[in-house]
Amino acid sequence: MASHISEAAGGASVDGVLARMRVKPAAAGIRSLDRRIAGTQRLLMKQRIALGLFVAASLVALSF
Repeated sequence: MASHISEAAGGASVDGVLARMRVKPAAAGIRSLDRRIAGTQRLLMKQRIALGLFVAASLVALSF
């Protein structure tokens, strides 16, 4: 995103890459940087929870 002239152009570029990789469907509009950061924080929280569950399950499995 930083290599583009504007935030909107950088966001459109990222959205295009994600759509081509089929990670996320093509966006109807350009999201603001604040919304992108909030989405990233939600994803990181989900990953932390999943990692915590994995560690807990591993510890339970090792105790048997």
